[in-house]
Amino acid sequence: MKHTRKSIKRLIHNLKRIAGGRVNLQDQDLSGLDLHDLDLQDANLEGANLRGTNLRWTYLEGADLRGANLDFTGYELSCRTIGIIADTRLVSQLLYHLCRMDVKGCPEWDELRNDPRVIALANKSHVIPEHEEPEIEPLKAQESEITAIYRLPCSLTGLDAEVDNCDPPAIIVVVEADDPMSTGCVDRYLTTDGRLIDCSIDSEDFAQWFELEELEVDE
Repeated sequence: MKHTRKSIKRLIHNLKRIAGGRVNLQDQDLSGLDLHDLDLQDANLEGANLRGTNLRWTYLEGADLRGANLDFTGYELSCRTIGIIADTRLVSQLLYHLCRMDVKGCPEWDELRNDPRVIALANKSHVIPEHEEPEIEPLKAQESEITAIYRLPCSLTGLDAEVDNCDPPAIIVVVEADDPMSTGCVDRYLTTDGRLIDCSIDSEDFAQWFELEELEVDE
């Protein structure tokens, strides 16, 4: 017999009378149920069918969701879902959704998004074969026009030390003259030791950093 919201509330109530009682809903069909605001902390939901289930405001801290079907589920990002137990199914599904986002203003993600390990894990998601979604492909580098190369008054090693405590961390990529602008970077520079780099810090900010009116342009 399929559970209802009422039967699960009764189960939770009865187990609270038992010291250390744990709600066991392993492999149960809970699809489409309204479970909002129920206390399922530390519950065993391994392999449960939660497709289309309303989990808004549901207490899920420590709940075991390994193998659970969370497709089309109202699963919220809040303190009530911190500490769940997950496996490849859920991690790859969430990562797949992240990879399909059109992320702006987050250069750190631009680098992670093209990491082969991230792409490989996202492509393990069941949403690809089951929902006929496309596989994740590496992002193509945006070939922005490089209009100038600015001279930095420091070596590459010195620059690393200068920007070490930037928040968010600065992106520094050593490049060749014919390379397109690196992902997440905005300007190209030449260091005093002859290294050509792209960086996420623009030339105006660097000029202020080194207390200069402006950086010299390499001819």
